[in-house]
Amino acid sequence: ASYFDNPDFNGQPFRSEQLATIGHHWGLSRPAGLPETFGVRWQRNIALPARSYRLYVWSRGGVRVRLNDVIVLEDWQTGPLRLNEVSVSLADAIYTVVIDHYQIPGPADFHIWWEPQGNTEWTATYWANRDLSGTPVSSEQVETLAMDWNDGAPVAGLGRDNFSVRWERTVDLAGGLYRFDAGYDDGLRLYVDGLLLIDDWQTGVARTASAELWLEPGRHQLVVDYFEGLGQASASLSWQRLGQTFPNWRGEYFANTQLLGVPVQLRNDLAPDFDWGQGAPIAGVGPDTFSVRWSRRVSLEAGVYRLAIRADDGFRLYLDGVLVLDRWANPDQAAFHEVRLQLTGQHLLELLYYDQSFAANIAWELERLGPILTE
Repeated sequence: ASYFDNPDFNGQPFRSEQLATIGHHWGLSRPAGLPETFGVRWQRNIALPARSYRLYVWSRGGVRVRLNDVIVLEDWQTGPLRLNEVSVSLADAIYTVVIDHYQIPGPADFHIWWEPQGNTEWTATYWANRDLSGTPVSSEQVETLAMDWNDGAPVAGLGRDNFSVRWERTVDLAGGLYRFDAGYDDGLRLYVDGLLLIDDWQTGVARTASAELWLEPGRHQLVVDYFEGLGQASASLSWQRLGQTFPNWRGEYFANTQLLGVPVQLRNDLAPDFDWGQGAPIAGVGPDTFSVRWSRRVSLEAGVYRLAIRADDGFRLYLDGVLVLDRWANPDQAAFHEVRLQLTGQHLLELLYYDQSFAANIAWELERLGPILTE
């Protein structure tokens, strides 16, 4: 990966590093030393057998994918988190894959993967060690991830102890809040679109873990890493869409100021209008160094609208992925900050907020001032 301190890939890379996978949920942070607006180029050579593949990209910023200098996917613009996908038919060859991505100020998410066209099963890959390293012993397709090997070996060529497995698949999900339930003996990690959701990489007795995550509608990649130490071996994963809905504002609460990682809590908020004083906003989050993302879709009558926010400490307001109000670096807690826009129809509002220390509060106003004037 080569990182640039500009979105146009001008000049020499700011820095470079080697990565095993491409799945980043930076939130409002950035790769070390980079400004809020940056570019990154990933490049590698990969041998692919002849067949049709489906390529998927979740991104908030611009993306361009080239195979042997041929553009196969391009969405060179910023906006809300969105899924791009394309089918490509490839010959048996070694391909140079180049992925360009740029990001402007605001939340940064990027994840890319591909799979054989029409694959609806898990791809299971097996290693004769605990850390998924080196050359795999074998791979196969399995319909479900519900394994109970007891004291046996999972496949020929592996012993009954000291092995590891990676299961991968893509699933098409309706948007909503999902709970993932894993069972395992010994260690397991679950990644959803590159985000580490369950992490229990240690030996122990058979046990379970659960985690919840809000997912946008569309295709999502699931990756389960597992290892067996000694004794009995088992692994399973299931998921379900929960009944929780967000008729008002969806609030995502984080125990950091950069909206990093998995939210501590998701809930429906009537409005982003709170005065917490020097208290904590929810259980599991302290009174300081927390952040919140509120989002909702609104349907507006055509007109001129005033959007105004007052906050202690900082905030950013996005309309359809475009930054329209920014008081993140230099908050002014006393005054409302406003923007006036001509709007009509459906729009996505995203309000980001953080509290660094002392008092925490935020107030929100949306007002229709009148019709759109035409000459």
